[in-house]
Amino acid sequence: SAPELMVSVTELYVQENPGVAFFTVKPTVPLNRDTIVSFESMDPAVCSPTVSVLFLKDATNEENTKQVVVNHLSVGDTYVRVFINQPLDSNYVNIDPVLIYVRTLATLDIAPSVITLQPLTSISVSVAPAIEIDSILSVSLGSTDSSVMTVSPLTLTFTPPRKLIGSGVNVAIGIRVVLAEKFQVYPRLGVGTIMRILNDNLDLVSVHWDSGLKEQEYAIGNSGRFMLAQYEDLMQTITINHVFNGNASVFFEGHAPDVNYNGLNFQNAIVVHTTPSFVCSSSDMVLQYERSTSVTILPRVAPSSDISVQIRVVTVGEQKQGTIRTLSDVVQVRPQYFEMYRVDSTSVKNQRTLQFYCAKTGSVQIEFEGTGGNYDDVLYHPIQLRCLPGLLVNPSLIPVLSSPGGSAILTVGPNVVPTERVTIVVTATKEGVIWHTLR
Repeated sequence: SAPELMVSVTELYVQENPGVAFFTVKPTVPLNRDTIVSFESMDPAVCSPTVSVLFLKDATNEENTKQVVVNHLSVGDTYVRVFINQPLDSNYVNIDPVLIYVRTLATLDIAPSVITLQPLTSISVSVAPAIEIDSILSVSLGSTDSSVMTVSPLTLTFTPPRKLIGSGVNVAIGIRVVLAEKFQVYPRLGVGTIMRILNDNLDLVSVHWDSGLKEQEYAIGNSGRFMLAQYEDLMQTITINHVFNGNASVFFEGHAPDVNYNGLNFQNAIVVHTTPSFVCSSSDMVLQYERSTSVTILPRVAPSSDISVQIRVVTVGEQKQGTIRTLSDVVQVRPQYFEMYRVDSTSVKNQRTLQFYCAKTGSVQIEFEGTGGNYDDVLYHPIQLRCLPGLLVNPSLIPVLSSPGGSAILTVGPNVVPTERVTIVVTATKEGVIWHTLR
């Protein structure tokens, strides 16, 4: 049979992230000598393929199956031409070239895209099409490991701007616009500004595009065409939640009549590291004024090396990544620092005890900051403590009464100003021993 090139695909879709795609090429009949296979993009602005590969005369068919890399350069479509023109005495020289259709897809703008997430927290991430869309874009998303972190919602729908200038939006100089969906062109023009109204009918305008084009004329009712829509920010928000220590990522898959997005497959779009946490015997406590309590602490994940943990009392904040807390003196904690050891793993030998004392009235959180090993970037708030209002008794020392007929004067007042009227009931622990005037 006549020599031919066998390629693994007839069409290739190249994602902007990671920016490369692959196909293979191999000979169909034995070679009479070493032969160079060349590749070229019919539109070098859209993609860039491997320049050439070498088929060896004495190699096996498997060894002569060569991988070709196609690099994403810009969004669009073209063909990669596969051909042989040297050496001139090769039995493959000047065979019919093979054309592979290549479409390079658009991507999503995502921020942030690399995240370290603390225990008990979540973070909001913005997602938007990187270029203008000319139809509804449906995107499904998910976590590569839901035991590490979860993401919501699981679907996003992006709709192109549909408030047409001249049909629902009155024309005015300075309005920010995009091309209406059915008038979109490629390359996309982006966002522009109406600079002039060109006729008395107010149905023809001049636009300066941020991308550089100036004095471009567009109908906004002229001949029944409404070519401009008012610009809208299409950004949407997803939420990523910490579940357990580990590494995972968020992926996106898109479907749309818009050829620039149909087939979107954005893997590892958001890379997430979730930090380890601690096991606390109590996490939400209510304590009386001037009373104490204790909590035991264990590492939930075995330390990869010896670690130290700084303990702080801070104001209450939303359990959201990046929420800033300030130090508080409502509660006193001891110790303010402890160590845990790699050799003791998660055993009781690594158990530590924290003592809390309510010095004032209010609510606080206990902040843990880890240093060392896999706990090096831990900073979170696993314990919340509310100290109830109390009474100030003067004198604070227990009075000693002479018997019979002895007396003493005590004053009682709140340690904080009550928000409304409060009734305090005072009783004696042993009736008939003392008498008091407090009710």
